[in-house]
Amino acid sequence: MYILRISNQIWKYCPDVSFIDSIYISHLHADHCFGLPPLIVRMREEKRKKPLTIISMKNEKLKQIRKNGYPKALDNPP
Repeated sequence: MYILRISNQIWKYCPDVSFIDSIYISHLHADHCFGLPPLIVRMREEKRKKPLTIISMKNEKLKQIRKNGYPKALDNPP
């Protein structure tokens, strides 16, 4: 999934992103994972109530990418 492109398209055509139940990150290329924090921030801004499942490999690099790019974005995910 190309989450950077998808998040832009979702916001353009479907401003309510609450229909997303889960996200799968297949690997850590930027075009697959760097759009995740802005998407989660958007969900938080919209006061999303239902849980969001993020599926990924167990990898410390993903945690480090999150901390470097958006240190507080995923502290209280939707």
